[in-house]
Amino acid sequence: MSKVVMEEISCEKGKSMKRYRVDNFGDLSISILDYGLTIEVLKYKGINRVLTLEDPKDYLLNKHFMGATIGRVAGRLSKALIDIDGRKYPLDQNEGKHCLHGGFRGFSNKKWKYCGSSEMNSEEKEEEFSMGFLMTSEDGEGGFPGNLKVKTRFRIQKKGKLIIEYFAKTDKKTPITITNHSYFNLNKDPMKTIENHYLMINSKEYLQVNEDKLPKVFRSVEGTFFDFRENRNLGEALKQLNKRGVEKIDHPFIFSQEERKLQLICYESNTRLVINTTEPCLIVHCGNPKRKEIAFQDKDSDKNFQGICLDTQWFPNALNTDFLPKNLITPQKEYYSRTEYQFEYYKE
Repeated sequence: MSKVVMEEISCEKGKSMKRYRVDNFGDLSISILDYGLTIEVLKYKGINRVLTLEDPKDYLLNKHFMGATIGRVAGRLSKALIDIDGRKYPLDQNEGKHCLHGGFRGFSNKKWKYCGSSEMNSEEKEEEFSMGFLMTSEDGEGGFPGNLKVKTRFRIQKKGKLIIEYFAKTDKKTPITITNHSYFNLNKDPMKTIENHYLMINSKEYLQVNEDKLPKVFRSVEGTFFDFRENRNLGEALKQLNKRGVEKIDHPFIFSQEERKLQLICYESNTRLVINTTEPCLIVHCGNPKRKEIAFQDKDSDKNFQGICLDTQWFPNALNTDFLPKNLITPQKEYYSRTEYQFEYYKE
């Protein structure tokens, strides 16, 4: 029988947060903070596979969104302004003139309420353990319309699979895109970077972006740096990109309709992560240019490329981009999104 362990974490000025931990449910262990509904630790076979801040209190100032749940709208909304049925809504300007990841009161800056756990049994063995969390985003919060009720469910399966599901209801038409912003590193040695990892994305197209990282046009990956349809070493790929004067990968890839899937492999640790999603787009963030204000647990914070973030989500800035389908829900249309993270022992 699995058990959720709750721990209270005291912070400065009387603030606190709660940690919800499930240890050794099959191959996985997970630690989730209620602040930002943040995946603090995700262990596969006893080894943490995500970047973790050194001090949990640092998540209160988590301006890089490490491990956090992102919403109402993941990514940037240009000029911090949206138009819904002819009515304009000014949004928080928290990244220059743009709105990033829902603004100052986005989901990553809110406390979520734990709403219990459950187990699914098969014969005599426990196959799945789940935890649920709730949060309400009020009408006008960050400038967005509608009272939004959100539930996130983390489902842990014994054979190394984590499933994250998002559910939302609104009382007014509103945009929504929710994702998790964890950075993965599959090495056994915590001091090694992801330059020895291999990435494959089932994507025939990517979105070319402008200097503000806003989408301009669809492009084929054929013959470009962005072709990850076959296993590709990230270290070599990053070197090629650096030669072109680009510091890191921070681009949207469009999943092929037949299968919304990617895989990340570390051959040195014989570990593979396979991700499947309902979402049409993947934002790859690869490289954390030396940020001395970030202190990672068991990591050299001055090193580049400590982790890779794989945000499964809707098309970025969709509401303000003519050629992209819109991400609106209504009181008659609820939101649902699901992403599966399957960790596997892998050897060629």
